[in-house]
Amino acid sequence: MSDRVTILLAAIADEIKPTVKRLALTPASDRVSFNGASLTTQRGRAGELEVVAVTCGIGADRVTAGLAWACEQHDVAQVVHLGFAGGLDPSLNAGDAPPISQIMTAMGEATQFDVNGQADAVSLLTLDYIADSPQVKAELHEQHRAALVDMESFHVAQTASDRGIPYTPIRAVSDTADMALPADAVKWVKPDGSPDIAAATRYVMMRPTMMRLMMKLQQHAKSAANALADRVEAMLAG
Repeated sequence: MSDRVTILLAAIADEIKPTVKRLALTPASDRVSFNGASLTTQRGRAGELEVVAVTCGIGADRVTAGLAWACEQHDVAQVVHLGFAGGLDPSLNAGDAPPISQIMTAMGEATQFDVNGQADAVSLLTLDYIADSPQVKAELHEQHRAALVDMESFHVAQTASDRGIPYTPIRAVSDTADMALPADAVKWVKPDGSPDIAAATRYVMMRPTMMRLMMKLQQHAKSAANALADRVEAMLAG
């Protein structure tokens, strides 16, 4: 067991890449297999804090496995869970990363977070499917009054709580409320969270009319990833 560390947890490599670069984290090991997840890790320091970044792959099972692995390997002081989210609130723009005061499920379960009275704090809805159309996003916003949607945060928050680990969710908008997502979008990411460029290229070659949307999604993802890095840097500095 090593010294106490801050775990930076992400599903997709593109979500955490700017953060890893800014913190000058270096690869800690080859890919690790744990509970069905293929994990990639980087390690370094942020001021006085020892930091380990873990990229897990898409899905609640993989990300909670990443947290479980981190807890076996390290004395975890806190987990910062960062990543992209869909926008449900039409007022949110790509790259917006508002503080999260509540994570909920469609079944009415909810976890609250102390955001020190920040007026711009929002609720995040965790689903077991992708909210892939403006119509679906509008219906979810109306029904749950959530501003953001993802597929992992509630389950990771619950796992952290069960283990007594302080948990901070940071989510940035990568697809706004008015954007549709291709049904194959999840296939553009490999099981370990790294981009599957070949799969994305094949998709565009077969559907050239989707090129404009792909480029827009890439731009939004870049804005969101940089916003995540800003938030993580500010948090660790504080």
